[in-house]
Amino acid sequence: MLDIKIEKIIRSKRKTIALQITDNATLIVKAPFGVDEKRIWEVIQKHSRWIEEKKKEIEARDPKALQKEFVNGEGFLYLGKYYKLYIVDNQEIPLKFEDGFYLSRDFLDKAKEVFIDWYKKEAFKKISERVKWYAQKSNLKYNKINITSAQKKVGFLFFKWKLKLFMETYNGTYFCNRLCCCA
Repeated sequence: MLDIKIEKIIRSKRKTIALQITDNATLIVKAPFGVDEKRIWEVIQKHSRWIEEKKKEIEARDPKALQKEFVNGEGFLYLGKYYKLYIVDNQEIPLKFEDGFYLSRDFLDKAKEVFIDWYKKEAFKKISERVKWYAQKSNLKYNKINITSAQKKVGFLFFKWKLKLFMETYNGTYFCNRLCCCA
């Protein structure tokens, strides 16, 4: 057998086998109910080079981006650049950004949630500007924009006539990649 460890096998009513490398470089296999382990290992062996490449890619990532400690001086990405975190007293709002992140000490126990909320609001502002620009340029109307916490899915914005705007995430910044008609 190969020197590849399967973290988890998820069985469902799917028709194909899918291999997923997680953010901590582990392998998850998604397989149909009726597929035996021998067939799963055949697929893993066929794609072993891809699995190893992805694992190495993940393990080589900048460790600063992986685990955050929410302490003074910790770096956080915003629009492709790292900014320092400052824990401050006497700040009315939980988090503010002024060439650095200023987190109120009163919200230190909820820092992760505060940051996620702040990033969602900022993403909404930036994405809304781009969506409005593309909609005007293409003479289209859209109903709404949703910012979710989807872990692995590309964000979709539904326009009239089933037009979808795909967005990609790169280095902490959001940008519109392409418009495509799905009608």
